Amino acid sequence: MNCSPHQSDDDRIIVVIDKYQVIVPAPKAADEAPPQSWREVAVRMNKYLMRVAVGVPRLVAFVLEGAANLISGLARVPDAVTKHIEGAHVEADIAEASKQQLVEQQSQLLVTSSLPNDARPDDEAKAALERVLQILAKYRAMGVDAYVTFAENGAPVIVCGAPSGSAEQIRRLITEELKNPKPIPD
Repeated sequence: MNCSPHQSDDDRIIVVIDKYQVIVPAPKAADEAPPQSWREVAVRMNKYLMRVAVGVPRLVAFVLEGAANLISGLARVPDAVTKHIEGAHVEADIAEASKQQLVEQQSQLLVTSSLPNDARPDDEAKAALERVLQILAKYRAMGVDAYVTFAENGAPVIVCGAPSGSAEQIRRLITEELKNPKPIPD
């Protein structure tokens, strides 16, 4: 960009904006004239070789420092992941403990509220378990898949199911059972 019509190309100053948004003169390109003698060639070659001699070890140092930083950074990643996983395990253990406590409280309430005065909780629990196993066996004998699971609140739930396409069979069996319960064999 010429500031005046009298300015030649050699008089121009090229500017650039650096990373801090400051306008600075651009570095000049090496305008080397061809050497005039072999002596000048030797001097230039000496300068170039000195730059190479200094630059190569510097490059090696930069590469090694970068590799060391990369490796130490990668070594810290598993620590962070491990801490994250440990935190998730702690949260899961706390949630599981609270749910187990809730189930224990509810089952204790159910057992103690339905016991006769002279019955022991262990006997009542064994009797209830035996009854559930008899119900499961009855439905399994009918060809229905039956199992026990627990609801979110900890209450036991008996689940009856069958392979896909047999939903009507299950509905009919359960409806019939509710209308006319059959005794469970001992």
